[in-house]
Amino acid sequence: RGGTFGNQPSPARTAVTECSLADAFVTFTPESNGATSFGKTSSDGTYVMLFSDSQKGAFTGSNRVSISTGDISADSSGGIKELVPQTYNDESNLVADVKSGSNTFDWELKSDAGEVVQPEVE
Repeated sequence: RGGTFGNQPSPARTAVTECSLADAFVTFTPESNGATSFGKTSSDGTYVMLFSDSQKGAFTGSNRVSISTGDISADSSGGIKELVPQTYNDESNLVADVKSGSNTFDWELKSDAGEVVQPEVE
């Protein structure tokens, strides 16, 4: 039997601004109960948050936001290089307050906002 959560899924359409960052991974992690949502930016920097391939949205309430281009390939040989400063991923202070209904969040990423750290290959 599933638990009851104080927040519910809500659509979240968002955009990363400044350089229209393509192929970035975006996560919304609820600060209370709920599942993490994921998105990937298109060539113009826009993205839609998803719980799964068929369910769009993010949980209502406060969500910690992380944006990253770094990826480690399945064979651990290294993948896509990180282009986003840690300020927006591992050390992110970005927060999205998702409301019931449609939501749009624009993030202005600054390339000089801090150190860019590559993902570790184990």
